[in-house]
Amino acid sequence: GHSINIYVSEGSVEALGDTAVCLGETVTVNAIGSASVLWENGDTSRSQTLAVTESKYIQVIGTSALGCTATDSVLVTLLETPQLTPINDTGACFTFNITLTAGGEADLYTWSNGDNTKSTTFKVRNPETLTLIAENTNGCFDRDTVQVARYLKPVGTIDRDTTICEGTAIDIS
Repeated sequence: GHSINIYVSEGSVEALGDTAVCLGETVTVNAIGSASVLWENGDTSRSQTLAVTESKYIQVIGTSALGCTATDSVLVTLLETPQLTPINDTGACFTFNITLTAGGEADLYTWSNGDNTKSTTFKVRNPETLTLIAENTNGCFDRDTVQVARYLKPVGTIDRDTTICEGTAIDIS
């Protein structure tokens, strides 16, 4: 996660470094230099670690030993992050083509089989696990994994031609 320090002293607060993070990342904001602190959510600890779900200001009030207060905030910006819809596990018969398409939008797609497009098509030769990373140019990404099974054609023969009467049963293997 990211870390930001807010320095609080007699009658002033100095917020160092607004920051930008991807969805799901955490940011830690530290209040340093005052006798006591009060965050907007009512917490009085020196540090706040927050999961970022939206862009917002994080505000803190510092109080000195003499009772002087100061307020400041830092801006935590949520960067646009790809959000993939999981691809269902699937499969195909040996040597058949299968196409997998990413559910969701991103600037860049990277499949573990080397494709760099939103969809990948390949022949199924062996069961495999494919990983997709969808990334935006700001560095935020999401990941999906799909299992691809290989189905085998049934193998069998009938021993010999035979004739039977209607209503009679015969075993075929």
